[in-house]
Amino acid sequence: MAQHNITLFDADGLSYKFEGSSNKTDDVNYVKITVTGGIWILYRNVDFNASQAGGNASDILIFKEPVSELKLDFSPCSLFRCQDNVDSCTVFEHNNYGGQSKQYQEACFDICQDFPSGDPRGVSSIILWPNKDWELFTKENFTGGSKVVKNSWHPNPESMGFPNDKLRSLRPR
Repeated sequence: MAQHNITLFDADGLSYKFEGSSNKTDDVNYVKITVTGGIWILYRNVDFNASQAGGNASDILIFKEPVSELKLDFSPCSLFRCQDNVDSCTVFEHNNYGGQSKQYQEACFDICQDFPSGDPRGVSSIILWPNKDWELFTKENFTGGSKVVKNSWHPNPESMGFPNDKLRSLRPR
């Protein structure tokens, strides 16, 4: 039997179990959450808040530790399970870990290949797991301006200290 890592509850006490990410949860008004494993980001809107360009910090809930039947601040319409079990870099299309995402475990000479829609095809937030810093570049093939960013959660370009939508290549340090 599969281990469910997150359970959402509606006002009637019915439970809805999830093992992985979902860009659209059921049309249910969720009021509580139990997390038994993993690190999760819950979004106020479908598609990881993509149509809101990531939204505001108040449009996401982050659970890094197990919780038991905790009351939710809002009913999530999508949820993302972070892949936190390896040294990696997860990049997101929008602020606050919103929109399309991709995890890299090794250097990538051109992230625009992974983010073909939108212009200028950059990245606005990033999570660096857990033991490596990463070097970010403004041009493909590890050229242009660069900055080493410390392993942490960076919900916006200001936190990264890197220009919005300018990330073109990256590599672990």
